[in-house]
Amino acid sequence: MSVLTRIVLMGRQLGVFLFIAQQQTNAKNLPTELRENIPLKIILGKSGKETYVTALGLQPDAVKRKFKAGEGVLVYPNISTEENPLVMAMPKLSDSLFSVSGIKDVIRQASVNGAPGM
Repeated sequence: MSVLTRIVLMGRQLGVFLFIAQQQTNAKNLPTELRENIPLKIILGKSGKETYVTALGLQPDAVKRKFKAGEGVLVYPNISTEENPLVMAMPKLSDSLFSVSGIKDVIRQASVNGAPGM
């Protein structure tokens, strides 16, 4: 059993939560034993069948739609299932936010608005 799998299996009991982000998911880099113990799964964008089958165990009907940037599906207990995932969207950050001037603008705006610690 890999160290990653042991962390996931024991994590909830110990108060440790693990976030796994992958560009492409397949059976080699996300074994079934690990997948079945990850309660929250988010798949964004247009992914191939292998990604859905590896992450969810199947390819749900919801993924047959064309997703725009930041859109995808979410699976979480008591909210949605692998068979019927929730279609969702994540906010899209502007590229300018990641420039030095963009970061300065965010800090300047926060100080003007009286953000805590500014």
